[in-house]
Amino acid sequence: MNTDEFFVLFDLAIAVLGVFLVFIGIKCKKSGTLHTLLVPIEEQMKCKDVAGLSNYLMPKTAIFGVSCIAFGILGFLDDYKIIALKRVGNTILLVAFLICLCVYVFFLKRSKKLFIQ
Repeated sequence: MNTDEFFVLFDLAIAVLGVFLVFIGIKCKKSGTLHTLLVPIEEQMKCKDVAGLSNYLMPKTAIFGVSCIAFGILGFLDDYKIIALKRVGNTILLVAFLICLCVYVFFLKRSKKLFIQ
């Protein structure tokens, strides 16, 4: 596998992750539940307000999922030279993705501090 194929697979994996996060974000928000990928069962059992945690975290999960879809698609289009981001564009895209990831992790950790004891 060469480097170009790796980046295509990486971009597709990010986009698929985004679709999954949007799906569970919407589904869990509507049902007032949590997905075990984000909050393990052991932590859910310690949660004093599962519906409140779902209400707090799931919209942020869906928003992060949308950003993953966007970054994955942009990366994929750049890999196939449909759009030309060049080195500066790729760097900006990577930094923006990492910022979104850090913000989401911040809210994930904060939600656990607020709702799980």
